[in-house]
Formats: sequence, structure tokens, C-alpha cells
Amino acid sequence: MKKDLVRIIPQDTLKRRKRINLAFYSTFYRTSRNILALVFVFFMISTLSFLLTKNLKESKAYDISKFNAGNIISDYTMSNVSTMTEAQIQEFLTSKNPCNDRNIQRAANFPGYKYHIENGKFVCLSEETFEYNGEKQTAARVIFEASRDFQINPQVLITLIEKEQSLVTDTWPNHIQYRSATGFGCPDTAACDSKYYGFRNQVRNAARLFRDVLDGGYTNYPVGENFIYYNPNFACGGSKVNIENLATSALYRYTPYQPNADALKNYPGTSYCGAYGNRNFYMLFGRWFGDPTISKQVVKFKPIAKPDASSNKQGIIQDGKYYISTNLNQKFYIDVQYASKNENALAQMYSQWSKENLAQQWQFTHLGNNIYTIKSVLSNKNLSYNFNDVLNQPQIKLTTENLDDCSSRWKITKDQNQYIFYSSCDENRTLRVRGDSVTYATPVEINLSSSPTKQSEKWQLEQVVDASTPFKPLIEDGNYYIKTTLNPNFYLDVAFSSPADYARIQLYSQWSKENKAQIWNIKHLGSNKYQIKSALSGKLLSFNTNHVSNNEPIFLLSEGNNNCSQIWQAEQVEGGFFFHTTCDETKALDVNGAYAYYGTQIQIWDKWSKTNKAQIWSLEKITSANEATTTPTTPTSAPASTPFKPLIEDGNYYIKTTLNPNFYLDVAFSSPADYARIQLYSQWSKENKAQIWNIKHLGSNKYQIKSALSGKLLSFNTNHVSNNEPIFLLSEGNNNCSQIWQAEQVEGGFFFHTTCDETKALDVNGAYAYYGTQIQIWDKWSKTNKAQIWSLEKSLF
Repeated sequence: MKKDLVRIIPQDTLKRRKRINLAFYSTFYRTSRNILALVFVFFMISTLSFLLTKNLKESKAYDISKFNAGNIISDYTMSNVSTMTEAQIQEFLTSKNPCNDRNIQRAANFPGYKYHIENGKFVCLSEETFEYNGEKQTAARVIFEASRDFQINPQVLITLIEKEQSLVTDTWPNHIQYRSATGFGCPDTAACDSKYYGFRNQVRNAARLFRDVLDGGYTNYPVGENFIYYNPNFACGGSKVNIENLATSALYRYTPYQPNADALKNYPGTSYCGAYGNRNFYMLFGRWFGDPTISKQVVKFKPIAKPDASSNKQGIIQDGKYYISTNLNQKFYIDVQYASKNENALAQMYSQWSKENLAQQWQFTHLGNNIYTIKSVLSNKNLSYNFNDVLNQPQIKLTTENLDDCSSRWKITKDQNQYIFYSSCDENRTLRVRGDSVTYATPVEINLSSSPTKQSEKWQLEQVVDASTPFKPLIEDGNYYIKTTLNPNFYLDVAFSSPADYARIQLYSQWSKENKAQIWNIKHLGSNKYQIKSALSGKLLSFNTNHVSNNEPIFLLSEGNNNCSQIWQAEQVEGGFFFHTTCDETKALDVNGAYAYYGTQIQIWDKWSKTNKAQIWSLEKITSANEATTTPTTPTSAPASTPFKPLIEDGNYYIKTTLNPNFYLDVAFSSPADYARIQLYSQWSKENKAQIWNIKHLGSNKYQIKSALSGKLLSFNTNHVSNNEPIFLLSEGNNNCSQIWQAEQVEGGFFFHTTCDETKALDVNGAYAYYGTQIQIWDKWSKTNKAQIWSLEKSLF
């Protein structure tokens, strides 16, 4: 969902600027011309021609001299739908234009255009979304679907969108560009047809037109010799062109003009009587994607023969089970995505959160001549790939064993302790990490081997060892309180006792042993790796895996498959445990600012010392509803021989200041509202509910103090836990420290310390008992300070 959305929607139709809209030249829905119309078109082209090449820069990577008006693009290229996945389309659009234009004041200069402005910047094509059947689709999704539905190369559609409206590279596009994104339904001599408006509509109609021509449908310039004009002004002339294929014919059906000699010579500039649509399409495609005229690629493979009975049976790897890690980062292993046992399950890279994880164990079996099958221990299926898609670097998948399938046999070579896996289908192709960099869920693919061999092609093997004795984990499974060693009075806590996903994790004092917001179920996964689950919601300690960096906050999240942010490596040290994230074991669970206080954020941070108390946590095991044991350093407390007796019994009370027993804690103006002020006042009636308070024990001599008048609680602003902060009434909030008071009995009455900061207590402003005196919090500076000592009188009302 988009937030903070701003749309500037003017009412008039002034134009911001002329786009490269060669649908201007389209023959689709062409009407009869007249001389005046042709003259108008000619002069418009002449006047605005300098704008038609705004986004076309001189390209050294592609040569205009290769342009052939009869073969602008091959049938193979236009029909090759396998060139880009949806993710690759998105990556390409973002790489060309990441939408960082913050010069938004320009929009006001063009009130006739609508712009999408969000978070202080223009939203461009790579980030825009389009409504369809209640779904918000990205441009990448729209292009991908049109490509698949009409079997048109997505690169062709991307090039067309740029050629027509510069939408790929324009950092501040307007609604007209999206409305007529491919120029479809825009004839030379009339306005664009509104029934074809809309980005999705435009892209799909363009793809449909191309497919129609490729399938033998109507085209104004069929394959063979045709006379094609240079310009909508027929006086500019033209020449005969031998159209060699249907794809080029489809381009001429879309833009029915060829560039003249000067238009080619002056690229990327303009010329007299020039037209640039098909020229610009050819050069844009070539610059971005390579030669558009290539026919189906012919590749010679060098297969490696299947071993026979005479093959060398002495292999460089002993048959057995192994973990396979990449040389890019040996903490990442080949892994079965989602631990799937299904046919065609995909192979990816992932950290090792457990030695017992079968999704990362692989059985090597030598067939001879150092050719192996590599089989998942989880599913008994072989590492393989789709050979028919080999030119597109397919992701490795798991398939049922077929030794006659070369894609499931691997020739392995060794260089010191590094291994390279060559496909038996082609000795020039190797198993490698896609993109030459590794993170969580990076695909494993088959690709051409590099020279010299890249680190992404090199692998380490670690043999799986069966433990001879049962493994004893550092922490037994069970429920625990988790305390910071900075201050043992502060516990790992769910903010506001929230059961929701993304509930924030903080430090807080313990006001009740039964408080589930501070109870954590710790479960051993193997190799001293643990899940830490909230007893409140059943959700796991987690963080955003897109930012495995210092200061990344901890929150609760529902359990995800093999999510490294939810798996913690325990390390025992003096005083407690470090919990390292398995996303990056150099980082650990950490108290922000090394400051134990109410509401302090919990985060991940680099482990920089074995004695850093901000990262060392002590565990107190919960053995029953009211009893806990501490692990590993604090001795178990003996169970109480008699039930706990609170200092104050639950009930209704008058609360009087010991400065003057004639003045009572009172709700100003008997207000039932939130933020009603609390003051001192004399008692004019025993039945006055503005002076009657319900005191409720929460455990450990912590109390709520509730007004009998409104049912609201004594509170203050937790953003200012400081001297002179006034007391007011507020509706009850989950685990709000300003509404929980620690009672301390002294001679003459009680102190009520705030659990937000137990150095501060309920206080009479100025130590002056009088009508309307403000009640506040203030530092406790003496055990005999009557401004903070309150006497209680049980109320019968």
C-alpha cells in the first residue's frame, strides 16, 4: 500500500513538452488525408523534430550503419519470450531509472498535466502501479503478462515504451505519457482514441498487434518489396524496401515510415523530411539488448560422455553426504528452497542454521571419470536443470534420477580444497551462484564458465558427520524470562503486550510473573541454534532480513520457512548468553545504546567484546505458574513457604497527603475525561467519587490506581519521565508503565514509585497542601519526605 500519496491533478490540458510519440505516424485507424492535414503534419514535424530525440544519446556500443530498412528486427527476436523474467524486467527498469527526482516544484509550472508525487519525489515507471481487477500491478508485471499472453519479447515492449513516450528513462512522467504509453490508437490526423487509454491497455494492444502480424494477420507492408515513404508528407518521397520478415512488417504496421539517408547520417539528431521511429527503435534495442536482427542462436555444445564399465572408478570425492558452500562466502550453502520434496524444487543459497537440516545435505555418488550425481538427502532427487533453456542460465532444480539425462551428471575437478562442477551436457558450463554475489535465497544456476574461473563457480565440501553421542544443547527447551545483564531488573518485553506481527521488542521491568509479554519459549533446533517465541502471541523474535545491519530493530513475526532472522546461535559466556543472528553471526541481540531503561529498543549490533553486557542475556527458567529458576549463573531461589501477602489489599480508598490530612487526592472539576488533572482538595463528602480510588494489586507490590468516578487510571506522559511531570487520568493501556505504581511502605504511609523510573514517586507540587495543588512525579530524595508519603483510608462507597 502506498502512503503519503500526493497527486497533482490540474483541470486544463496545457502540454508540458512533446514526447517521442511515433504513434503520431501510425496507420492504425488511419483516416483519409487531405492536403491541409499533410501540410500541418509536415510543419509540426519540422518545428518539433529537435524534441524527438531528447532521450537518445550517441551510442558507441551499437552502429547505425548496420541499419537495414528491410530487416529491422528478426522474427526470432520479436518472438523470444524467454529473454527476461518479471524480476529481471523490474531490475532493468530500476537500473535505468530508480525514481530519485526530488525537483517536484517543476510540476506546478505545468498545471495541465498530472504527476504522481510521493514522499517528496516523482514516482516514475519503475515504481508506478496500475489498478487491474482490484490488484495493483507494477509496470514489470504488466509487461511480463503481455509478453507471455501474446508471445512477444518483453525487450521489444520495453523498447517500444521508451521509443514512444520515453517512459523508461523519464524521471517525472505525466499522465499523457502513461495514457498513450505505446502510441496505440493514435492516428496521424486525429486525436488518440480514448478506448485504448491506459498503460496496461496500451502495452497489451501493442503486443496483440505484433502477434497478429507474426501470425499472418493484416499488415500494410507485407513481406517482399514495398514502397515506403520517408515522412507523412508524401512530397518527401520514399524508396522501395524488401521487407525480409514478419517482425519488420509489424514495425511498419505500427510506424509506417523509414528513415531517409540524412536521418541515418545525423543519428541521434534530425533531418529535413526525416522520420525517426523505426530508426530509434533499432538503436534503442541495440544499445540496451544487443542486435535485434539475430536469428535463432546456434550453439555448439561439448558434451561429456556418460561413464561406462571401463571408466576410472577412483574419484576425487569419496561417496557420501556433504554440505556444499560457496567460495564467495562459506557461511552460505546450497539449499532446497522451502525444504521442498517436490519435483522441480529449486536450489538456492542459504546460511546453515542447523547441521541436521536435510535441505542442505547432498549425497555424492561417483559414476566414473570424476563424474558424479548429486542427490538431495531430503528428497532423494538429483541436482539438474532444464537443458532446453540452457542459453538463459536456468536455475538449478531437483528431478527424479535419470542417468541418461546429461543435466543430472556433473564432472568435478579439484584445485586445492576448491571444487568446480561442470555440466555433462556442455563442458563449458558450470554450476555457479547467480550474479556473482551471495545473500539469502540467491539462485544457483548453470552458466558459461569464466576464464579465469570466478569465485561464484568454486565450492567447498564439508562431510556430514553422524554424531556418536547425543548432543546436549546449552539451553534446554522451555519457557524463560530473558534479562539484560546491564540491569537484572529489566526484561525482554513485547511493547504494549501486542500480539500483532511487527510488535516492537523492548526492555521493561517485571510487574508480574504471569505477564506473558515477558515470557519466552526457547526451542533448540540443533547445533545450539534456537527459536525464541513469545508466549503471548506464538510469534518469533525477528528483524528485517533486507537490512542485516547495526541498529536494525527487533520485532515479532509469524514463523517463516528457514528464516535466518528467526534463528539465533547461542554462545555461553560468564554471566549468560550471546544470541547471534544466523543471518550474520558477527551480529548479536543487543540493547540500544547499552542503556537499560523503560522502553529501550532491542536491536542487532556487531559483537565487539565477550564482556559486552548490552549483548549478554541471563535466563530465568519458568518451572510453574509462580516459580522460576535462573540459568546458568544465579542459584535457584527456595520456594516461598507462605503465600505472598501484598502491602495493600485490593479495594476502594481515600488517598491523603501526610503534609495535611485534610487534603485528598482529587480529580479536578470531577472530570471523567482522558487527561483530567489530578490535584489536592478537601473532602466535602464521603460519597464524592472524585476522591475515591480503586487500588488493584498486579503482583510484587505493583498497583493500578483507578478513579471510581471514570474508571481511568493515574497516569502521566511517558515521553517525559522527569521531575514536575503532571499526573492525569487516562484510559487503561497495555503494559503502560505510567499506570503501574510500585508501593513502598514507610512510617506514616506509602511511597508510590512509577515503574517507568523507580527513582521517581507520586509527589505534591512544591510540598504545599492547598486547594488545587498539582500532583506530579519527582525524585525521591528522602524516606521522610511528606510530599511523597500518602496515607490510605478504606472507603465504604
